[in-house]
Amino acid sequence: MNSSSGAQRAGARRAKGGGRGVCAQRGWESELAETAESLGVRTEWVERQGATSAVVRVSVSYTIEEDSVRQALPDGNYIEAHISIAQPRIDSVTAYSQVDEIAREFRNVIDRIRDALSPRAEVHLFYAGPVSLGVSLGRQVSHNIHNSTLVYNYQRQALPPYAWAILVNNAEPTVRFVGGQHV
Repeated sequence: MNSSSGAQRAGARRAKGGGRGVCAQRGWESELAETAESLGVRTEWVERQGATSAVVRVSVSYTIEEDSVRQALPDGNYIEAHISIAQPRIDSVTAYSQVDEIAREFRNVIDRIRDALSPRAEVHLFYAGPVSLGVSLGRQVSHNIHNSTLVYNYQRQALPPYAWAILVNNAEPTVRFVGGQHV
C-alpha cells in the first residue's frame, strides 16, 4: 500500500505546474478557494463642499468607527467613503473572487476621489482586514496616478487609536504621527 502525505501531493502538483504562485513554490497550499459567494461589498459616501482630503474606511474583519477616524483627523474637512461587507468579521474572506471584488471596489473609490479632488489632496486609509487583502488593495494605488495615500496603523491602547500612518505611494515611504505625537 502506498500512501502519500499532503506535502507529497502538493509537490506532485508543483511538478505538474499546478498550484498558485509563491504558495506552490514554497511547498504549502493556499487556503483560499477560487470562488465563493459575494460578501455584499458596498460603499457609502459622504461628500462635503470644499473638502481638502478624503478618508477611506475599509471594514472587512471589523467595522472601523467614524469616531476613531475623527480622533485622528478632527477637522472633518474630507470626503468620506466607507467600503464594507455585509457582515464584517474575522476570516470572512475565503476566496480569490472575494479579494478581487473588494479590490475592484477600492480601485473605483480611489479613482473617484482622484477625479473629485486636487492632485495635492491626501487620501487617509483606515483598514481592518486580512493582510492578503491589504496587499491586493495596495496594488491598486498608483504612485503616479492617485493622490498621496496615508495608511493608518491601529493600536487599541493608543490615544488616538490611529496614532500614526505611512505615506505609501511616495518615492520613499514616510511615517507621519497624528498631532506630532510619537508613539
